[in-house]
Amino acid sequence: MRAAKRDLPVTAQTSDYTGAWAELGDMHYAFETCAAGYDMDALVKVFPDNACPVEHWGYVFRGKLRVEYTDGHEEVLSAGDAFHIPSGHRPCMLEETELLQLTRKADHNDLVRQFVAAGLFPANERSASGIGSQASTTSSAGPYHRCRAESLT
Repeated sequence: MRAAKRDLPVTAQTSDYTGAWAELGDMHYAFETCAAGYDMDALVKVFPDNACPVEHWGYVFRGKLRVEYTDGHEEVLSAGDAFHIPSGHRPCMLEETELLQLTRKADHNDLVRQFVAAGLFPANERSASGIGSQASTTSSAGPYHRCRAESLT
C-alpha cells in the first residue's frame, strides 16, 4: 500500500492549515502545511491539560516548529528532522512548515470524533472517520496567540 501526497485530495483546510490525509494499514498519514504562528490550541482545549493525548511520528520537510510538553519542557523540530512526539504536547509553528505526521489510525479517528462532538470539526461521516473529500474547518480562536516567533537556543 502507498499514498502519494500529489494524489491525495485536501482533507482538512483552514486559513492556516492544509492537510491531505490517508490511512494505510493501522496508521493515519497526514501531509500537512501549516502557516507560521499556527497552533492546535483551539482543538486541544477539549483534552485534559489542553494538550494532545496521543503520540505521533513524522518528518519535517521544511520549516520549524516548537513542541511544548505538559511536563514543562520544549523542543524545536526543523527541516530534515524525523520525530516521535509522545502524548501530552502542544505544537506551534515558528515558520511556515510542511511535514508528514503519522498517528495510529484508531487514535486519530478517536481524536476526530471528539473534535466533531465538541463542534470543532464538521459533523459528516467522512471527516469523522479521518478520511474525506474536501472539508473546510475554521477556528473561532482568531489569531494564534500562544506561539512566539523566536526559536529556542
